Amino acid sequence: VGFPGETKKQFENTAKLFKELKYDMAYIAKYSPRAGTAAVKLKDSVPQKEKGRREKILTEILKQTALENNKKYIGKEAKVLVDNRKSPGVWLGKTRAHKNVRFESNGELLGGFAKVKIISALPWGLEGKLVKKCL
Repeated sequence: VGFPGETKKQFENTAKLFKELKYDMAYIAKYSPRAGTAAVKLKDSVPQKEKGRREKILTEILKQTALENNKKYIGKEAKVLVDNRKSPGVWLGKTRAHKNVRFESNGELLGGFAKVKIISALPWGLEGKLVKKCL
Protein backbone atom coordinates (compact mmCIF):
# COMPACT_ATOMS: atom_id res chain seq x y z
CA VAL A 1 0.00 0.00 0.00
CA GLY A 2 1.09 3.56 -0.53
CA PHE A 3 2.94 3.14 -3.81
CA PRO A 4 4.03 6.58 -5.06
CA GLY A 5 1.03 8.32 -6.59
CA GLU A 6 -1.53 5.90 -5.13
CA THR A 7 -4.71 7.95 -4.72
CA LYS A 8 -7.41 7.57 -2.11
CA LYS A 9 -9.75 6.31 -4.85
CA GLN A 10 -7.23 3.70 -6.03
CA PHE A 11 -6.82 2.45 -2.48
CA GLU A 12 -10.61 2.30 -2.02
CA ASN A 13 -10.82 0.21 -5.20
CA THR A 14 -8.18 -2.15 -3.80
CA ALA A 15 -10.12 -2.49 -0.53
CA LYS A 16 -13.33 -3.13 -2.49
CA LEU A 17 -11.57 -5.82 -4.52
CA PHE A 18 -10.26 -7.47 -1.34
CA LYS A 19 -13.84 -7.68 -0.05
CA GLU A 20 -15.21 -9.04 -3.33
CA LEU A 21 -12.52 -11.68 -3.88
CA LYS A 22 -12.57 -12.89 -0.25
CA TYR A 23 -8.88 -13.76 -0.12
CA ASP A 24 -7.60 -16.38 2.31
CA MET A 25 -4.11 -14.91 2.27
CA ALA A 26 -2.37 -11.95 0.73
CA TYR A 27 0.95 -10.23 1.20
CA ILE A 28 0.24 -6.70 2.41
CA ALA A 29 3.11 -4.28 2.88
CA LYS A 30 3.69 -0.55 3.06
CA TYR A 31 5.65 0.76 0.10
CA SER A 32 9.22 1.75 0.84
CA PRO A 33 11.85 2.78 -1.72
CA ARG A 34 14.29 0.07 -2.79
CA ALA A 35 17.57 0.73 -4.52
CA GLY A 36 17.75 -0.52 -8.08
CA THR A 37 13.99 -0.34 -8.75
CA ALA A 38 12.27 2.05 -11.14
CA ALA A 39 9.98 3.20 -8.30
CA VAL A 40 12.93 4.57 -6.31
CA LYS A 41 12.97 7.51 -8.74
CA LEU A 42 9.32 8.37 -7.97
CA LYS A 43 8.30 10.85 -5.28
CA ASP A 44 7.05 8.93 -2.23
CA SER A 45 3.82 10.94 -2.08
CA VAL A 46 1.79 8.90 0.43
CA PRO A 47 2.58 9.83 4.05
CA GLN A 48 3.85 7.01 6.27
CA LYS A 49 0.91 7.42 8.66
CA GLU A 50 -1.53 7.01 5.75
CA LYS A 51 0.33 3.91 4.55
CA GLY A 52 -0.07 2.42 8.02
CA ARG A 53 -3.79 3.23 8.05
CA ARG A 54 -4.29 1.60 4.64
CA GLU A 55 -2.29 -1.45 5.66
CA LYS A 56 -4.49 -1.90 8.75
CA ILE A 57 -7.67 -1.61 6.69
CA LEU A 58 -6.58 -4.29 4.21
CA THR A 59 -5.33 -6.55 6.99
CA GLU A 60 -8.68 -6.31 8.79
CA ILE A 61 -10.59 -7.12 5.59
CA LEU A 62 -8.27 -10.08 5.00
CA LYS A 63 -8.72 -11.27 8.58
CA GLN A 64 -12.51 -11.23 8.21
CA THR A 65 -12.61 -12.97 4.83
CA ALA A 66 -10.04 -15.57 5.86
CA LEU A 67 -12.10 -16.44 8.95
CA GLU A 68 -15.25 -16.62 6.83
CA ASN A 69 -13.49 -18.99 4.41
CA ASN A 70 -12.02 -21.11 7.20
CA LYS A 71 -15.39 -21.59 8.89
CA LYS A 72 -16.45 -23.61 5.83
CA TYR A 73 -14.06 -26.37 6.96
CA ILE A 74 -15.70 -26.89 10.38
CA GLY A 75 -17.10 -30.42 10.68
CA LYS A 76 -15.12 -31.69 7.69
CA GLU A 77 -12.18 -34.07 7.68
CA ALA A 78 -8.90 -33.11 6.06
CA LYS A 79 -5.70 -34.95 5.25
CA VAL A 80 -2.92 -33.00 6.94
CA LEU A 81 0.83 -33.16 6.31
CA VAL A 82 2.32 -32.84 9.79
CA ASP A 83 5.31 -30.52 9.55
CA ASN A 84 5.93 -29.26 13.08
CA ARG A 85 5.51 -30.07 16.75
CA LYS A 86 4.38 -26.97 18.65
CA SER A 87 4.82 -28.64 22.04
CA PRO A 88 4.62 -32.19 23.40
CA GLY A 89 1.38 -33.65 22.05
CA VAL A 90 0.49 -30.59 19.93
CA TRP A 91 1.04 -30.83 16.19
CA LEU A 92 0.92 -28.41 13.28
CA GLY A 93 0.43 -29.22 9.64
CA LYS A 94 -1.06 -28.15 6.34
CA THR A 95 -3.96 -29.35 4.25
CA ARG A 96 -3.79 -29.75 0.46
CA ALA A 97 -5.28 -26.24 0.30
CA HIS A 98 -2.32 -25.00 2.41
CA LYS A 99 -4.51 -24.33 5.45
CA ASN A 100 -2.61 -24.39 8.74
CA VAL A 101 -4.05 -26.96 11.15
CA ARG A 102 -3.31 -27.41 14.86
CA PHE A 103 -4.34 -30.61 16.65
CA GLU A 104 -3.36 -32.82 19.57
CA SER A 105 -2.02 -36.38 19.57
CA ASN A 106 0.38 -38.36 21.72
CA GLY A 107 1.92 -40.37 18.87
CA GLU A 108 4.91 -39.45 16.70
CA LEU A 109 3.47 -37.79 13.61
CA LEU A 110 6.19 -35.49 12.27
CA GLY A 111 6.67 -35.87 8.52
CA GLY A 112 3.61 -38.06 8.08
CA PHE A 113 -0.03 -37.57 7.23
CA ALA A 114 -2.97 -37.49 9.59
CA LYS A 115 -6.71 -37.37 9.03
CA VAL A 116 -8.04 -34.53 11.16
CA LYS A 117 -11.62 -33.43 11.81
CA ILE A 118 -11.83 -29.63 11.85
CA ILE A 119 -13.58 -28.39 14.99
CA SER A 120 -12.96 -24.64 14.90
CA ALA A 121 -11.64 -21.88 12.69
CA LEU A 122 -9.38 -18.91 13.23
CA PRO A 123 -8.46 -16.23 10.69
CA TRP A 124 -5.06 -17.76 9.97
CA GLY A 125 -5.74 -21.44 10.56
CA LEU A 126 -7.86 -24.32 11.74
CA GLU A 127 -8.13 -26.33 14.95
CA GLY A 128 -8.81 -30.02 14.67
CA LYS A 129 -9.08 -33.38 16.36
CA LEU A 130 -7.07 -36.37 15.19
CA VAL A 131 -9.22 -39.00 13.48
CA LYS A 132 -6.36 -41.32 12.54
CA LYS A 133 -2.75 -41.43 11.49
CA CYS A 134 -2.38 -42.14 7.77
CA LEU A 135 0.30 -44.33 6.27
